[in-house]
Amino acid sequence: AGHYDLGIMLSLHMKDSMPGRAEGRGIFQEAISSLLCDHLVPLVLNGVIEHPRFAAFKPTLAQLHAALDVVSSEPPVPLGRAPRKNEEMTEASLRFSSMALLQRVTTQYTTAEIPLAKEVAVTFIMEHQASELPQWLESLLTFGNQVRLETPGLFAKRGVTQEVSSQFLGDPSALLDIYTMSGMYHAACDLVCTVLDVDARSSKPPSRLPEKGQMDFVPYNKIDVLYNLVEAMSDEQTAPEAYLERVSLARDRMVDALKKHSSLLKLAEDGIQSARILVHP
Repeated sequence: AGHYDLGIMLSLHMKDSMPGRAEGRGIFQEAISSLLCDHLVPLVLNGVIEHPRFAAFKPTLAQLHAALDVVSSEPPVPLGRAPRKNEEMTEASLRFSSMALLQRVTTQYTTAEIPLAKEVAVTFIMEHQASELPQWLESLLTFGNQVRLETPGLFAKRGVTQEVSSQFLGDPSALLDIYTMSGMYHAACDLVCTVLDVDARSSKPPSRLPEKGQMDFVPYNKIDVLYNLVEAMSDEQTAPEAYLERVSLARDRMVDALKKHSSLLKLAEDGIQSARILVHP
């Protein structure tokens, strides 16, 4: 019970030795997803495992240490052991170390084919009604696990090449769906602004060629739905005044970012024409 290190090692071994299940979810993904969503997210949020099958299997700090060591060769995260009699401090240490393991496992094993980050986000927001995502998880879904904070293709589906097959390039479109469907309109509007990032893009030469697969995509239909939802909420006054003001400001920032994005499209068209001339003289 609570031996997450053994579970991770066994699932890694079975990953290559056993085929995926009929519904397309491999043994490895199923095991790691259960660890993240059924065990670690509830531990982070509530300090307990709520699933009836696993409620009695609460890990110790030593077991979480061991699991952290299995996932990565990085130095273990200091967990700050507390006396047993101080239950409040022990609970805080358990949550802290659970978050450290959650971050390391999610970041390490999320790929385009195994969307663990998306599953964890859904668990936080839709199953446990968390008011926000951990910053590292939002960043992972927005930018991927790259060192540079960029959004290649904006909201376009981000494939991988042979050179970066082990890297996750992010899935901001999925995150936009999660935020919108859960009513977190301010976060959805802020995400659109972050992905468009018109200030950074305006300083770069617009030389991306569609024929080379270098296409930018903006889900205008989803953004229209988001805008209309914010408008309806404002008209009906269905939320506290402070939140309505916060959402309205976020919506206005999103509209401004979309306007700037549109102004860049003309510049990009001119740049594409010039690039085509250079590529196909």
